[in-house]
Order: sequence, then structure tokens, then C-alpha cells
Amino acid sequence: MIIPDPHRIPFHLRRRFRPSEAALIALAVAAGVATGLMTLIQSTAAHLLQRFVYGSHIDHLSAVGNIAPYRLLALPLGGACLLD
Repeated sequence: MIIPDPHRIPFHLRRRFRPSEAALIALAVAAGVATGLMTLIQSTAAHLLQRFVYGSHIDHLSAVGNIAPYRLLALPLGGACLLD
């Protein structure tokens, strides 16, 4: 199997998808599905992290009536850990 030069891959893809309208539509559908799946994964991960950190079983954190002050420190401390 011959591996193409990485700098030529966009040209190769363009040459393959441009003449075929069906291939272009398939590429657009694949990009849309991939984007939707990534959005779903990110949303699920955010809700699971919210439940773990804040102990909330409500979908929206703003709907929670009271959050313990020590749990509120999780957001800025978690952000600080990501910066290091």
C-alpha cells in the first residue's frame, strides 16, 4: 500500500470528490454525522461531570436551588489545574 504525501492529501480528496456530486453529498453527510456524534459525546460528558462534581441530578445546573460552597470551588480549581 502506497501512503500519499500528507501535503498532497487535500488535492487528492478534492480531485476525488469534486467531479461526483453524490460523493460530495456523502462527504457532507459524514461530516454532519461526525459533528453530531462529537456534540452528543461532549454534552453527555459535561452532564456526567456536573453530576459528579456538584451532586446534581437536574439537567441544568442553574435550576439547582442550593449548592454547597465547597462544591462551587470545583469550577475555578478545575480550570486552574487545566492551565498547568
